[in-house]
Amino acid sequence: MHELFELMAAPFAACVVLVGIHAYLGLHVIQRKVIFVDLALAQIAALGGTFGFLLGLSPHSQTAYLFSLTFAVIGAGIFAVTRMRHERIPQEAIIGITYAVALALAILVADRAPEGSEHIKETLTGALLWVRWPTIIETAIIYSLVGILHFALRKRFFQISFHHDQAYAEGRNVRFWDFVFYVTFAFVITSSVAIAGVLLVFSFLVIPAVIASLFAHRISTRLLTGWSVGIAACAVGLTASYRFDLPTGPSVVASLGGALLLAGLVYSILAAPNRVGAMLKTAAGFAAIGLILVGLSIFFTSSTFLQLAHEHDWETEHDEEVADSVDDGSLWNELATGCRGDNACIAGNLQQARDGWERVGARLPEADTSERESWLEVLALVESVEGRDLMVELATVETESLVSLRAAELLLEKDDPRGVPIALELLVPTTPPLVRDESYQLIAQRASQDFGYDAFGSEEANALAVERIRAWAQQP
Repeated sequence: MHELFELMAAPFAACVVLVGIHAYLGLHVIQRKVIFVDLALAQIAALGGTFGFLLGLSPHSQTAYLFSLTFAVIGAGIFAVTRMRHERIPQEAIIGITYAVALALAILVADRAPEGSEHIKETLTGALLWVRWPTIIETAIIYSLVGILHFALRKRFFQISFHHDQAYAEGRNVRFWDFVFYVTFAFVITSSVAIAGVLLVFSFLVIPAVIASLFAHRISTRLLTGWSVGIAACAVGLTASYRFDLPTGPSVVASLGGALLLAGLVYSILAAPNRVGAMLKTAAGFAAIGLILVGLSIFFTSSTFLQLAHEHDWETEHDEEVADSVDDGSLWNELATGCRGDNACIAGNLQQARDGWERVGARLPEADTSERESWLEVLALVESVEGRDLMVELATVETESLVSLRAAELLLEKDDPRGVPIALELLVPTTPPLVRDESYQLIAQRASQDFGYDAFGSEEANALAVERIRAWAQQP
């Protein structure tokens, strides 16, 4: 339990800060019927960060933040201009188009950047688990300033959100106030995406506000309900992430989704003229879903399905072709004969082969990266000292950082401490930032402590953290 609090304290605090501002903004978004404006602005901010990443900027640097903020402010201007009193085209359509174009551009830009696909994944899922207290404090200050501004201008914002026609009738400059609202939104989104990613930010904005709107009418009651639901869902999602070793961001999103489902069921029962009948229908629905899941489970484990799967073995044939494409003279072909690309089979042949360890050891320095990666996956399946020794030897001759990272990960999975120096050697400026981040995570998990290393920071800023890691690694 102590480890849970120690590891999840900062992510939970970040969730509380995020829920605090997004549950409030979500009330405006729901009332304005622009549900996906958060998702679109978040993606536009992510596009700015991706563009900075292409230029070589650290995703967590101040310059990258300014790139994201600038793009988000441009998006705010687009949404303010496209809102009309009498809409010929719903603004939600404009927002959806903007999101799709921003996502497509982000993919195109990332395609030109090293480790671009990993960066896109991070913008979607975030890095909530690895958020640090200085970032949380800085974000809380930004959100507080936005909250103070919204409190000062609350009459304008609430009138435009909740009484749109009245604002026009009184001669309000709705487009100007929309722009101010969306600019403050942009400041919030830019900070949120860097911490939690696009999907979680969207969930924080919409789900607590939707649940609050179901059960409350007054703004104050909606806020308290949204905050309570959001914080409780975060606690459940973070605990599940820790208990079952799941990605943190998606776990919290799933928890929020579960809260919305539960709230919807409760509301449908309370609002039904016949509550007993509504409860029986709900129970029947759950029973039907349960029967379907049981039926699917039985089918997918039946001999009929297994026979169908065996007949459609194109995937294993493809794996066999990939395995056979590895050229190491005769050794790989000899070991892979009859294995149809199955690494476990190849590992078994290696253990039975005469002088197999010596031949593989002699082959590794001459092999190319893809071949060494293939050998690494085979050696990982061999439960022997010789296999682990060759994995360490492979990592010492490897020049591709991702393969070295995989070697460190497999060794540490086998509780072999020699994986730590391999991961430590990847914490150098020449290693791509995302690989450095993964390497540091392996070390931090092994040590069960945070050394304060920032994979996207400069070498000078990380000097003390690296010294602390080296000191820990040298302990007996």
